[in-house]
Amino acid sequence: MSTPDDPPAVSWTTRRKQAEEQCAALLLRPDEEVAGEVVRLANDPKWEVRKVVAESMAAFPEKVFRELSILFASERNALVAAAFERSLARRSPVADIAPAHADLLQGEVAKITHKFGPDAADAALKFAERCTFLHIRSAGHDLKNILSYLKLDPDALIKEPANAKHKSKIQRYKNGRDYLHRLSEMMEVYSSPLDIRMQPEDLVEMAFEAITAAREQVEKGGVDSTSVACDVEAPESVIVPVSRYHIAMALTNLVKNGIQAYALPDSKFGEGRVLIRIIKDAECVTITVADGGCGVAPGDLQNLVQFIPGGTAKRGGSGYGLPICRRYLQAHGGQIWLESTKNKGMTVTVTIPCNTCDAVL
Repeated sequence: MSTPDDPPAVSWTTRRKQAEEQCAALLLRPDEEVAGEVVRLANDPKWEVRKVVAESMAAFPEKVFRELSILFASERNALVAAAFERSLARRSPVADIAPAHADLLQGEVAKITHKFGPDAADAALKFAERCTFLHIRSAGHDLKNILSYLKLDPDALIKEPANAKHKSKIQRYKNGRDYLHRLSEMMEVYSSPLDIRMQPEDLVEMAFEAITAAREQVEKGGVDSTSVACDVEAPESVIVPVSRYHIAMALTNLVKNGIQAYALPDSKFGEGRVLIRIIKDAECVTITVADGGCGVAPGDLQNLVQFIPGGTAKRGGSGYGLPICRRYLQAHGGQIWLESTKNKGMTVTVTIPCNTCDAVL
């Protein structure tokens, strides 16, 4: 990168124009000379020049993309950093995911091997593979079911749009399409890197907010859930350092599951209650979310407690909610347990350490 003792020979506007030209040339002629010029411009002292490269890098060859990713990962200018993040989001997973993560995975295996030995590393790899296989199998099953909804005959619909049989198929198509959208959104949420920012928060206040948010989600389709009471039993306030967004998301999902446990076949809700209890001691906060609804059978509960995304006993959901909750809680050093009896309800118990974030605060 240029220094104050070695100022660039031309103006920054000229260098920005050069960056635009070299980035375009790299897409057409990905040779080392052009790539080297792009990397040089990515080190330019003027943020406007670096931003051009950061905006364009999504389509660069893999070697150049990875070199620039390392460079821009420590970028301090907010606008350049945002451009870099957009390029990461646009990067094709098919072209990028395997090479980009191979070194990272090997590094983690090397750490386990060094600390616990090769047998432990091998066992960890096998466990990770099994989790991946279960996840892919479940997602594949869901996608296969959805695709069956998408088999429409467009010519027949054009000729007889009012046909009752066609209307039924269109509704099935809509249901499948909407579910596919929800599934893809939850897959993205589950797999996204966590940005945990701890601040002292009132968990009691968050519990009441979670009830409101859960009702809004449940009633989005025009269904009235007021027959299910939602209550909080807790001290006036419980202040704990947490990442508000992630804990609020987890609590909202648990309350929503509790409300949906009273769902009836005719798109209504039976009478019931979801109770949130919050208890704090010297070491941790314990939160329970209990309902007296449909519950789950022992076999389904056994699958649920594995927290494999896309699993069974979904109650009409995506199967990602509880795994996401667990991931968010574990990021706080917390844990989650499930207890359920068929037709008698479910109790979810969550613990969050009180002092997890002392060093961060």
